[in-house]
Amino acid sequence: MNWFSKFEVDIVRSPDRIHVRVERDESWYEDLIGSTVAVVFVFYAYRMHRWWLIGIAVIGILQMLLNRMQGQATELEVSGEKLVATGNLGRSFRTEVTINTADVVSIKYQYGDEGEKGGVYVSRRWSSTRIFPGLPKDQAEEIIDAIYESFPLLGRDDTGADDVTSFISWGDSEPIRLNLQNPK
Repeated sequence: MNWFSKFEVDIVRSPDRIHVRVERDESWYEDLIGSTVAVVFVFYAYRMHRWWLIGIAVIGILQMLLNRMQGQATELEVSGEKLVATGNLGRSFRTEVTINTADVVSIKYQYGDEGEKGGVYVSRRWSSTRIFPGLPKDQAEEIIDAIYESFPLLGRDDTGADDVTSFISWGDSEPIRLNLQNPK
């Protein structure tokens, strides 16, 4: 155990695919803080006779246990057809995500928001999926560069725009490109 989480990144390239494995070495204080908060919360709820708060604390404890049971490794397999992420994706019940490469707008590092950890995200037209949670930006950029080096057209359209805000769509119609990146 360490003071701060450490990540070990292993990238294996082949002619038609790239395999990325990220192993996380958890910090001891993350476990200590999470466990302490849960125990204090249960104790407080019990003393105040707030049974519904005990239920919330139990859900939080189960969340931590599920995260531990998923292990500390996350793997990504990228081919010309799809991206498949498996392992600990930072979700409670989902340990595998498959995304068709045709749906990929970009692969980028994003800072977490609304309680989410930062990491490597795959952006699609209207949503993004985290595939490497908690990964530091420098290691995320290493992975992203390796993917784009092996698959240079992945997530790029003919104008080079990879921002979902450059598209507007009404109902079932085709998206309208605004070309915000290259104004003339």
